[in-house]
Formats: sequence, C-alpha cells, structure tokens
Amino acid sequence: MKSVELGSKYTLVKFDDYWKGWQKNQIDRIEVEIIAEYATRILKFKKGEIDLTDDYLLADPKTRDELAAMKGVSVYEDVQLRLALLQMNNKKPPLDDVNVRKAISYAFDYNSIVKDVFKGACKRRGLCPF
Repeated sequence: MKSVELGSKYTLVKFDDYWKGWQKNQIDRIEVEIIAEYATRILKFKKGEIDLTDDYLLADPKTRDELAAMKGVSVYEDVQLRLALLQMNNKKPPLDDVNVRKAISYAFDYNSIVKDVFKGACKRRGLCPF
C-alpha cells in the first residue's frame, strides 16, 4: 500500500519482492477511489473516468444492461452469497399468525422475481447462512 486517504482513496503498487514473481505487462499500480454516491459512480464509469467497479453498481438490472451495452465494457456475473430478503414483523397481527406467513410464502411469485427483477439470477436453495 503506497498511500491512503481514509474515506477517499488509496493506492496500491507492485511489491517487487513478491514471492510468486511478476510477469510482463501485469498491472503495477492501482488507484481505488471511494465513491459513495451511486449516480456519481455510474456517471464516472460512463465518462471513462473509472475502469472498474464493484457489482453493487450492477444491482439494478436496467443499469447493468445499459453499461453492458457500452462498447468495451464487459460485465461478469458470478454466483455469490448475496441474498435478497423481505423482513416482516411477526410480533404484530396479522403476521403473528404462522399460517398467514405461510400463505404469503406460498403466494409469492418467486419465479417472476428471479426472471423480471433479478434478470435470471439463480435462486438459492437450502438454509440461509445467518
């Protein structure tokens, strides 16, 4: 780590004595800018002011499709542990009734959410990890 500006940016540089060595044309410097505003990150990416972004920028399917359509942009999608969930207060009626919660679960159109909201992302199976 060459430099740090807390909450703003940091710079990483190649460590010449890296135990695995380096090959030609590998990246030798990375500048990471912390951009809190979602809209600012999108604008900077579109203007070519940043070269790489995290996947949170792609969370909105419309934005993901728009950026993926840009010349020279590659969008990589990998399986992740990220979950989307709805929280309910099951201490108050009507959600304090387990049968009401089951009815909501049965009535929820999971396939449409996966297809239309998450644009085909896979649906998790099994237990929630928390």
